[in-house]
Amino acid sequence: MLAAYRRIHAVPEPPAVYPCDIVERAENEREALHAQEEARRRYRGIAPEPELDWYDQQLRDEEEAKRRRLEMWVDSLSDEELAALNQSAAVPGRDLRSELNDVRNRLGEAPRPPQTA
Repeated sequence: MLAAYRRIHAVPEPPAVYPCDIVERAENEREALHAQEEARRRYRGIAPEPELDWYDQQLRDEEEAKRRRLEMWVDSLSDEELAALNQSAAVPGRDLRSELNDVRNRLGEAPRPPQTA
């Protein structure tokens, strides 16, 4: 009943008077949805993510791209290539897949099963 009441008493928005009005309305709607989502997250006890400045965001994106390249490279290796690479590593007992899974655990991602080539 409340939804029907709101629809009946809702005042339709007037048509756009100038071209930027449509963009401003969309931006206001996006901000309102963002505020609602933040309120829901606070209610659930989820802390808001800190917003990064431009430089920190670039650093994070760069690290993410580097990690993905390493991940794709390790996953593209066959079992024989991976074994040979692990044997030739300078540190005995070093395992690239376990190091990659350690990085994923630190970043909060679930470890993926190894791909077979």
